[in-house]
Amino acid sequence: VTFDDYLTGPRDFAALCADHNVSCTVSSLGGFMMANRLLKSQAKEAQKLFAQLMLASALTVPIFCITMIFGMIPFFQPFLAYEIIPGLAVNGALLFVLSFPVQFYVGHQFHSKAYKTLKTGSLGMDFLVSTGTMAAYVYSTVGLVRGIVAGVPNMHDVEYFETSAVLITAVLLGKYLEVYAKGQTAAAIHKLSKLKAHSARLVKSGTTANLLPNTPTASSEKTFQAGQDTDEEEQVIDASLLHRRDAVRLVAGETVPADGVLLPGTRIGVDEAMMTGESALVSKNAGDKVFGGTMVVEGSALMQVTACGDDSTLGRIITTVQAAQASKPPIQELADRVAKYFVPVITGISLCTFVTWSVAYAVGAVPKGWYAEAGGPYLFAFFFALAVWVSACPCAFGLATPTAVLVATGVAAKHGILIRKGASLQYASNVNVVAFDKTGTLTKGSTEVTDFLYCATPSTPLTTSTAVDSLYDTFEPLHVPTHLTTDSRTTLTDLTEARYLLQLMLLAECRSSHPLAKGITAFCKAQLALLEGVAIVSKGSILPVEEDLLFDVVPGLGIHMHTVDTTTAKSSSDNTNTVNTFSPSTSVLVGSGKLLQSMNVAISPAAERTA
Repeated sequence: VTFDDYLTGPRDFAALCADHNVSCTVSSLGGFMMANRLLKSQAKEAQKLFAQLMLASALTVPIFCITMIFGMIPFFQPFLAYEIIPGLAVNGALLFVLSFPVQFYVGHQFHSKAYKTLKTGSLGMDFLVSTGTMAAYVYSTVGLVRGIVAGVPNMHDVEYFETSAVLITAVLLGKYLEVYAKGQTAAAIHKLSKLKAHSARLVKSGTTANLLPNTPTASSEKTFQAGQDTDEEEQVIDASLLHRRDAVRLVAGETVPADGVLLPGTRIGVDEAMMTGESALVSKNAGDKVFGGTMVVEGSALMQVTACGDDSTLGRIITTVQAAQASKPPIQELADRVAKYFVPVITGISLCTFVTWSVAYAVGAVPKGWYAEAGGPYLFAFFFALAVWVSACPCAFGLATPTAVLVATGVAAKHGILIRKGASLQYASNVNVVAFDKTGTLTKGSTEVTDFLYCATPSTPLTTSTAVDSLYDTFEPLHVPTHLTTDSRTTLTDLTEARYLLQLMLLAECRSSHPLAKGITAFCKAQLALLEGVAIVSKGSILPVEEDLLFDVVPGLGIHMHTVDTTTAKSSSDNTNTVNTFSPSTSVLVGSGKLLQSMNVAISPAAERTA
């Protein structure tokens, strides 16, 4: 079905199906849906490989101990050499039984893939693993049968059961680590997809039908001319049902459901940290663009949708990360070309090794003592050929490079860095200078308090200490960088007024979703925990609030809180019942200097210079 998304969309299709009593669901094959499917498939594959790895390890560890440890200890040698039947010793029987599930159950995935690649002619790592382990296993099995037929246990040949089991377990461990790394990357992409809104407030009205250009090629920087509409109908719908040109209401505390532009007469404050990394609130006015996945912190507005779903900025970010993971850097393309010829070359080298040692035996260059215990000179030569074969698995080619690209792009996306192509990672090794644009600062997308300057005046002394009184007379603000420290003149834990101020700030900011409020709230809780000497479990454990509070948000400036009843806050660190009483007339201002000036609050020059 082909349609013009400027005229119709999935909501109309769903309504049409409903009119004909046909149930339907809207799903996407784009970045959001693929992120969820990828996470589930990677988790399922990792769980399967982990179970196989545990089974292989549980069997391989005893095999390794019997071959490499117990067989060298005289105490265990009589037991391992005991013949169950003539020609079959305990060690041979144990190694055969333990290695059989590893070779044919756990290793089945390698054997089946090797068979498929053999049919197509594109031999790879699985073919080497399958043939190498099978050769070692068959050789040891033949040695075991020879011992039974001869009636004399063959203690040497059966040791190659250990080679087969250890190799399969080691390669399986590498595959599990690869899948685990992919799973971490899939989780990072899934985390990005979770930023999108699940619902939207669709506004149905007649005034917003023609605010966007009629064609996709027309300019989107159009001047909006919306009239007044007194007959608006608001409906909460699934965000996936949004169309271009829809009018959507944005409310503080909710996620923007799609990309769009604000309609006239509206203004909001948006947290765009997930896009820009900057924690500062961004003011949006009529005609400004807003992006899906960002958070509305202040105000309410009407927005007209310009892009939704996988076409939105967030959707394109996810698609970009997925495309980068699928792309191949030049070094991986080289590895792919080399791998095409790798197996035939290794096969040739292995055959040359066998021929070389056979010729060396033929000309008498190999002492008899070297091959006496190996069952003959040609089996001795076969061991060297087998060693070349099984040790040549191109794990670096098959695992290292793609895993590096997957992990790097996933970790980068987690930290807000988008890598468009895998080649960028390879070229980055040649970078000597990195220039950061924007504000000149690097942020982690959240705020935290770095300094706390408490400014007091002689009219409100904090203590009777002469040194402290002198401190306020000369107005030297007390700096407390991120944690409480002991000043040379006074101890902050003795300043009850400082605790009173922190409690007021916590009351004013704990209800706000503003990015700066979150940092201030966390700081106040941490400082009060140290002041009171108790761990903070919840807001109520610091300051039980009984009265109603009045909050006035001044857009772009800050917040004004009024307390209307008397409140008593008791310290829980001791039994002294120390109290701070909030006056009914207490007024708290938290914001910029302009807010204080607008409320006729004087700021001393010394405080301004220090701040």
